[in-house]
Amino acid sequence: MRYEKFCNNVKDALDGFYGPGVAELKRVKKNNGVARCSVVIKKNGSNVCPAIYLEELHESYENGEIFSNIISKIIETADIKDPVAYFDAGNFMDFDRAKDKIFFKLINREMNRELLKDVPYIAYMDMAVVFYYQVSSSESTNASILITNTHAGNWKTDKDSLFEYAKKNTKEKLGIFLQDIMFIVNEVFSSEEDPKGTEIDIAGLSDSDACRIDSRGMYVLSNKRRFLGACAILYPEILEKCCRFMGGDFYILPSSIHEVIMISAENADTEALINMVREVNDTQVADEEILSYSVYRYDASDKRLSMLGEDRKQAAKLKFTSL
Repeated sequence: MRYEKFCNNVKDALDGFYGPGVAELKRVKKNNGVARCSVVIKKNGSNVCPAIYLEELHESYENGEIFSNIISKIIETADIKDPVAYFDAGNFMDFDRAKDKIFFKLINREMNRELLKDVPYIAYMDMAVVFYYQVSSSESTNASILITNTHAGNWKTDKDSLFEYAKKNTKEKLGIFLQDIMFIVNEVFSSEEDPKGTEIDIAGLSDSDACRIDSRGMYVLSNKRRFLGACAILYPEILEKCCRFMGGDFYILPSSIHEVIMISAENADTEALINMVREVNDTQVADEEILSYSVYRYDASDKRLSMLGEDRKQAAKLKFTSL
């Protein structure tokens, strides 16, 4: 069944379940200029409408899943997401109440040129720091509102104030996650109930703990939820501590908007790293989750992160203190 017909059939089936006017098909603009088709469920008494994306469901149908099962999944998902129906618009409109739910994330600057015309942002190398208001966050839902220039104007605030609140909230409420990438691989493929390897408490590490870190390894840096966690590189104290435990300069590979990978600069093949980032982005990362095709280097001597290949004069403008 063609995708367009599948979407229309989904709407017809939901109209039969909920009644006309409850389900609506919408094209939703996502990160990196990606537009996805979703079905929006507008229930009575709810001031937030869950958007359920249909691409993966269509793929499941093409792979043999029964259409009625797919409709049941959509209805179940809409019910699970229903807690966001209690979103208090008053809290969002009042900046004094909203400021504690403001977070930031990193996105690609060039791939989001149109989006950035409408939102407050801070340029950071080839990326941009943008801000969002967290409506709800749980294992099953992650409802948020991207903060636009209109929102900032209504709040009578600017990007610098947003950054200060977001910097505090993002670190304190989402935390920092650091783990050897091989431990993560073991979690996926190991048959053991408790595969070897634990998360590293980077915030609590002291200099005497350096022996615990194998500087030859690759480490994943993110937040505790592993969601929109690539912005962990915006914290100078975190990268400085990572530098000490990795034994000096290191490279950062932008795995996605959710996480980055760190590898020691000692004996690293930069051309291989660049090719790795390109291949992973092109074959493994969803279009809307690509952060960058660049590789970054953290310099231990001046505590600076720069984009591989850029000149030192430009890099000097990108010290963390500029944020």
